[in-house]
Amino acid sequence: MTYQTFPFGKYKGEILSNLPTNYIAYAIESFDLPVELLFDLKVILALRLNMSDVSDRLDESVLTKSYRKMASKYHPDKGGTKEQFQAIQDFYQTIKSNG
Repeated sequence: MTYQTFPFGKYKGEILSNLPTNYIAYAIESFDLPVELLFDLKVILALRLNMSDVSDRLDESVLTKSYRKMASKYHPDKGGTKEQFQAIQDFYQTIKSNG
């Protein structure tokens, strides 16, 4: 199961890719999250932290490089699962369309 919105707390109902980066890091460290949600949050955080441009506008080439790195790491042919790979693709599309 891939979570589309955050299930509780201050950001309950917020789309995961819209959560502030510092809150994602806090949630990963502080809450006992379901494995699927933890994975989804780590994907978003990794995509964001791999970006060198911290402006309001996402640098398309940096986003694409970051996505490719994560997709390669979790590709089913390289030890990832289909669900993990699909989650990375879904979040990439969401972040790309919101950027």
